[in-house]
Amino acid sequence: MGYIENCLPKALAAMGHDVSLITSTAQVYFNQPHYKTSFEDFLGAPIQPEGMKIIDGVKVCRLPFHSLKKQLIIKGLVAKIREIKPDIVHTFVHADVNTLKLVFAKIFTPYKLFTANHTSLLAFEVSKKENNANNWYHTLLRFLIFTLPGAFISLFIKKCFCVTVDAIGVATQIYGVKKSKAIATTLGVDTELFRPNDIVKKSLREKLGFQPTDIVCIYTGKLTLLKNPLILAQAIDKLRHSEPRFKGLFIGNGEQHKAIEDLKNCTILPFQQHKDLPQYYQMADIAVWPFGESSSQIDVVATGLCLVLSEGVKTYDSVNSASKFTETEVYFPKIVSRFYKTNDVEDLTEALKALKFREERESLIALGMKEVRDIFSWESIATRRLKDYTDS
Repeated sequence: MGYIENCLPKALAAMGHDVSLITSTAQVYFNQPHYKTSFEDFLGAPIQPEGMKIIDGVKVCRLPFHSLKKQLIIKGLVAKIREIKPDIVHTFVHADVNTLKLVFAKIFTPYKLFTANHTSLLAFEVSKKENNANNWYHTLLRFLIFTLPGAFISLFIKKCFCVTVDAIGVATQIYGVKKSKAIATTLGVDTELFRPNDIVKKSLREKLGFQPTDIVCIYTGKLTLLKNPLILAQAIDKLRHSEPRFKGLFIGNGEQHKAIEDLKNCTILPFQQHKDLPQYYQMADIAVWPFGESSSQIDVVATGLCLVLSEGVKTYDSVNSASKFTETEVYFPKIVSRFYKTNDVEDLTEALKALKFREERESLIALGMKEVRDIFSWESIATRRLKDYTDS
């Protein structure tokens, strides 16, 4: 399960609703070859026990599964739906076997069905490149496996919530969602958990060996070639003579661990529990995600950091001029402090140098935090989702 699958149910339950979360016994990344070294200490065993637990007011139901190619198919899903008898079912994938099962289950238990697409255009293009899937054969295969079933599923859903503006294009063109049913939404943040704390900032900096005058640049997540946090470490290393106050803090694990560790002014910590992440954001000054989107990018802005992203994240850049929030045109204005040219160490170095003055950072932080409070809190997102559920 990912971030939204954990946080949206919790927010809905906190509003007094009866919420069940059905998932498999598999942990996220369970089938990755480096799971044991990268995730097991943090997430536990890759396969969890079956059963139901109440966590944060949500009934979490784990069911067994089997795999078909890269799709994970939950066993007993229809039976569990018939047992729960829900009014609303919101699944976080549109075109897959589990969603087809949910369409079938509507025969026995009438409910409103909502789906989602969390694949942005950037992530989709990267996946195509990695799998060498640009030829006619793979195009036909995508049509048969995703577009055709997705178009059928689209007949039975109320809405498909797309996590970014460009994800709407992926949903409609690749996953067969009707344009009238695809709407853009936002990622979210727990504003009670992620907020500034100057006391933690001072004490944790001392504990980790950072000076009060240091400019700490943080990255959290997988230390992999795809995410490429190494480029941040290279920028920090490059600044060690001209701007020695810049320091790098990396939280995670992966194949780039050793290369990052070998560079100057860079500190690496293992993966942290979600509840423990705020203290590390609170002690930093700038957050950098060298590639791709992450809900953590909103977390850091809520905590009072400047955010530097790759200009490849077109979702943020293309909508910075929006003047108001609507559920059909999501936007991320004012939360990104600087963009840099993807995988360009020199340009990332210049982007960091542009944020070396505290006054400049503070003005950008104030703008970002206001946007987060108004739009990206899980409470506000849950309120909008409830309106979608009732109005559809």
